[in-house]
Amino acid sequence: MSFLPPIVATLIADTKEYTAKMTEAQAKMGEFGAASKSSAGLFGASASTIALGAAGVAVAVGAYAVDAAYKFQEGLDKIQNQAGLTTAQTDALGKSIRNISVVTGISTSDLETAALTVEQAGIHGAAATKLLTDASKAAVITNASVADTTKAIVAAQTLQITKGMEVDKLTGVLIAGSKGFVGGLAAEEQMLQGRVGVALSKYGLSLKTIIPLGAEFAKVGLPTRSISSFANALGNLEKPLTDSKGKLTAYAQGLERVGLSQQKLASYLRTGNITGILTQIKQAAQESGQPLAAVTQAVFGSTGSGAASVLIKNLNDLSAAQKNLAGAGAGSLKTGWANVTTQLGPQIKILEAQVQELALSLGKILLPKFLVGVEWANKFIADAKKFFDTHPIIMKVVAEVFKLSLGPFGDILKTFGWVTSHIFPSTNTPKPSTPPAAKKNTTVKVTVKPK
Repeated sequence: MSFLPPIVATLIADTKEYTAKMTEAQAKMGEFGAASKSSAGLFGASASTIALGAAGVAVAVGAYAVDAAYKFQEGLDKIQNQAGLTTAQTDALGKSIRNISVVTGISTSDLETAALTVEQAGIHGAAATKLLTDASKAAVITNASVADTTKAIVAAQTLQITKGMEVDKLTGVLIAGSKGFVGGLAAEEQMLQGRVGVALSKYGLSLKTIIPLGAEFAKVGLPTRSISSFANALGNLEKPLTDSKGKLTAYAQGLERVGLSQQKLASYLRTGNITGILTQIKQAAQESGQPLAAVTQAVFGSTGSGAASVLIKNLNDLSAAQKNLAGAGAGSLKTGWANVTTQLGPQIKILEAQVQELALSLGKILLPKFLVGVEWANKFIADAKKFFDTHPIIMKVVAEVFKLSLGPFGDILKTFGWVTSHIFPSTNTPKPSTPPAAKKNTTVKVTVKPK
């Protein structure tokens, strides 16, 4: 380029260098753009996946919440129908159940079962809430079901062996008594609801007297018949001492022969002092030298003497149980609850109940909308059925179209059904001896002749 002026040559050289640098820069920008576009695509795909996953979680949570709310409402509806509650009473009971569940960790379904017992016993409103709350705490403390603790409280109140006791005091006595009762509080409940509880309650015995007696019987597994005979035989002590001629009855004479006084034993019974009666029998056997069985039989008869002998042989344990139960009451419930709520198991149950409460709250909002959808679906199905019932020909056409649309899939289902019927045979459904033949593929063979 010697023929060009120096300044022109310089400009041309600078321009070529600039062009080369720009070309190189454009190439780098192109690479960056491609990379950026690729990264944006990956980010978009990730965001799409995350959004889809979040939507799936939201649907699952919503479905769980609706299911929880539906089941809870279904339980309340059953209580309303079986106990004859008003809508307002049912709604108030539902709120109480949810509050108790959050506090105690007892599931709402278990509380609904217990609530039915309470409501059917004629206990409503604030009294029902108080009983359910204390029964739930007792269930957690004693590891019993809330149904059993509720029945035990209701049974004790029904037998009228809890005079002057508030529910929390009564519950505390049951809790304290269950610690020495084989089978725990559930066994207490069975005893109170059974023939033994009824028989002992007839003589005005208190709950604190009956529970230790039942505990001693439970240790040796005495049959209910023997215990009931013992309890019913106590009634002999209340019979008249003399006959119409002023002479001692045969029963009173029999007691005197073994060194016992019917009048003295009857006075012990009137004050509920069963231990005093048993102590008198034990002393009479020792002083007279007669077998214990003979003395107990004179008082309780042949059927009740066995149970009496068990109590007398374990008289020290019976006395100790009665003394331990003497101070039981509301404090037993309060202390037991304070202790158990520091343990991991109950804390986890309470946390689960709180999560369930959140689901119920959400479900209460979603359930009405879900019910609208269910009503629409029911109406659609009913209308479709009515249409096809009145137009059977159209129904047949639809059925044939559906059958044809299955195509080879129908053969697959048939074969699958044959296989499962042989793997899991049913006594009601006959099995084909051979698998169904699949339809042959209709292949059209085309031959092209060369020109």
